[in-house]
Amino acid sequence: MHHIFNVEDNITFNALVWSELKKHGIKETGRWRKPTRNNDPHKKTLFCQPLELLECEQVLIMVESELGNSSDGSKPVCAKGDILVQVPTFVVQSCQAILKGVHTEGLFRKAGSACRQREIKRQLERKEEFKSSHDVIDLANILKQFLRELPDPLIPYQLHDVLLKCVQMESLEKASQMLHLTCLLIPQQALATLCYLLQFFEAVASNSSKNLMDASNISIVMAPTLMPVNITASSRNDRQNCSKLQNSAKVIQMLIENSNKLCGIPHAIATRLVSISTTSLIDQDRGRRNSRSKSRHRRSSSFNRVFEGLRKIVGVKSDFSASVEHLSDCRSESAADLAIPSSPVIRSTFKRKVDLEINTGLSIKKKKAALEGLSQGKVLCTTPLTPQGNHRYIIQTDNHHSYFASPRIDLNPRLNISH
Repeated sequence: MHHIFNVEDNITFNALVWSELKKHGIKETGRWRKPTRNNDPHKKTLFCQPLELLECEQVLIMVESELGNSSDGSKPVCAKGDILVQVPTFVVQSCQAILKGVHTEGLFRKAGSACRQREIKRQLERKEEFKSSHDVIDLANILKQFLRELPDPLIPYQLHDVLLKCVQMESLEKASQMLHLTCLLIPQQALATLCYLLQFFEAVASNSSKNLMDASNISIVMAPTLMPVNITASSRNDRQNCSKLQNSAKVIQMLIENSNKLCGIPHAIATRLVSISTTSLIDQDRGRRNSRSKSRHRRSSSFNRVFEGLRKIVGVKSDFSASVEHLSDCRSESAADLAIPSSPVIRSTFKRKVDLEINTGLSIKKKKAALEGLSQGKVLCTTPLTPQGNHRYIIQTDNHHSYFASPRIDLNPRLNISH
């Protein structure tokens, strides 16, 4: 059995309901206001509080839902059943106390005693229970006052004009169907409380032979409470406002007479909702699979990068090892250069001025001059090393001794070395 309290995707469901209403010429009017909140949540009172802040309890309500069309397609096949909903505890206790005196004449119509009603309200604010001595007329008026002082009425203001258009349709059956669809747009907690009250009013109307309060009379009394209409003092006799009051009473009467059908979902909308939810589930499953494949691809690519890095480190020489080898080669070359004297090699093409104070080596001209001097038996005073090859030893003699000596450096280039 399909009912409104099983719906999870309210946005999609509301869109389907509005599309069905637009097919019959009923468009959305007004803007939805945010629910009114209590300014002081620590101040726990019974009256003038939103439904969300009130203590609730689970109760059973009757729901009639369509299962499909009959074999001949003339009438839909329906099923009835009880479901559990959350309703404010005060509403439940008030209705149960009033049903004990349901045969009282003028129920919800007579005013009762204002003094007794104030005393009962003070007792209820102290969380005292209803007493058997309380007058049923007073309890009915206190219930009306509770509903009238709600920050947001059970039927939202945004749906008032839509409901008034529904009752103005030519066919009574079509008007009932449109009212049913419009009520499905009411928030679930408010709709549960409204359905409970409407079924309670139906029980009161079933005893109209004694209390003289049928569905029509109850709707006239309760319409300003459930569907408040703003009427100024200067326009009480205005025809437009009077027609609004009459149509709102007609709306409440039709809701009382069809209270069991309000929470059920029509078969056509239920079928479309199931198909949309199935499609969305398939899309979500595909999205999960795609995300899993992408994550696996990301993981596999990261592992591949790790393995590739390890392979480069283990199997192939890295740049660091190449640089180390290059440094070792350079060190070996530098060591060989120190072991074997040779002329310095300039590795850079950048021309630098030679610092004369630091001996950085011989230039080409000096090398040629040194070779010419060697061929003539002379060496330059700036030559750092002794020439290699066949050496001519000089015999030096003095007065007492004679000895062989290696070629000496001539500090005076103008003098020749004597052989």
